[in-house]
Amino acid sequence: MTSSGAPRSGMTISALIYCRVSTEEQGMSGFSLEHQADVCAAAAHGRGWDVRRTLRERASGKSTAHRPVLASALEDLSSGAAGALIVSRLDRLSRSTADFYMLMDRAAKEGWSLVCLEPAVDMSSPFGRAMAGMAAVFAQLERELISQRQRDSAAIRKAKGIYSNGSERRRVDEGVAREILRMRGRGMSYVKIARALEIEGYRPPRGGAWSISTVRAVISRG
Repeated sequence: MTSSGAPRSGMTISALIYCRVSTEEQGMSGFSLEHQADVCAAAAHGRGWDVRRTLRERASGKSTAHRPVLASALEDLSSGAAGALIVSRLDRLSRSTADFYMLMDRAAKEGWSLVCLEPAVDMSSPFGRAMAGMAAVFAQLERELISQRQRDSAAIRKAKGIYSNGSERRRVDEGVAREILRMRGRGMSYVKIARALEIEGYRPPRGGAWSISTVRAVISRG
């Protein structure tokens, strides 16, 4: 590898595949460890790279800290035992913009490539390395915009006197169900959907707070 993280021409790259799920994501379509491994393997083979190891981890994606499997992968990359790290989605690696920038900087300094399939980030090319920084910025912007919309929605509901902390018992109406499906369609986890519903003041069908099981039931009914 060159110091910029780009492979030398004609060089066969030994790649590591990193797959991660959190507790609430296990078994969900598109998030399973098996699905992630399959799409990453296809990407590696399409580039003509050898897959040295496929690493699987069950941990939160809020930070890259306290993730021993990821730490093991980074050790192999730093030592030169592997030349590329492939992940299926940006949030499989980290949900922290700071952590993502740190990993990109580390890859560039140590001479290995970071490849993310969604959104497309490929540090094995100059254009990909430039786009990697932009992708991280816009991912953080989207999270901040979602949080701002949730706060604005809650403020409007409170002003109209229709905000609820979920203490009333009622069925999930069609409007709320559509909102849940919309959130799910944007790739939000059950936990994030439940939290967003609480913030925006949507009433759960049973007293108390929105739960993962309630969100899952609504989604399963379509």
